[in-house]
Amino acid sequence: SPLQKKLLRVLQEKTIERVGGRETIPVDVRVIAATSRDLESAIKAQEFRSDLYFRLNVGLITLPPLRERPEDIEELMEYFWEKHGPEFGCGTKLSLDDEALALLKRQTWPGNVRHLRNVVRKLLLLSRSFVVTAAIVERALAQMEPPQVAGNQTLQEFIRQMVESAVRGEADEDDHGTVGAGGSAFEGVGWPP
Repeated sequence: SPLQKKLLRVLQEKTIERVGGRETIPVDVRVIAATSRDLESAIKAQEFRSDLYFRLNVGLITLPPLRERPEDIEELMEYFWEKHGPEFGCGTKLSLDDEALALLKRQTWPGNVRHLRNVVRKLLLLSRSFVVTAAIVERALAQMEPPQVAGNQTLQEFIRQMVESAVRGEADEDDHGTVGAGGSAFEGVGWPP
């Protein structure tokens, strides 16, 4: 591809040309690249330049997907909790019961570490205490599933269903039963038009 050719030139010659420019500008760059693709297969399929691959492949670090390293989950959870906890008004200290941790370790994590980060953010929304239980984890994971749209459902009906579902989820956690209690989630807000 043209972009791969340009990147290879920068790495080999350590110069660039501005768009529309005529003079070459020396640059001193170091590249750290990451991919989830199998580049050796991409080279065989002529989708990736072999010369660029060997130029980039000075030091290779292979990091297996999260599903293959469940021992990292607890430490990553603590990191994300500490990072995002203050945003949600929670403390920075995670307390995860053993059953919840076991449940998290059994997940396949199709979205890898980003998926785990999003689950932690969902747990911060759902958890009303500083102890995360298996029940809260199950609920967070269920809510992370992509929504299913019925073939005959309009966009307006789908949005209504999603908002009402979210409001019902909040009502389950509310000790006083006032959030979302009674009637439609849309009462008083003038929606749908």
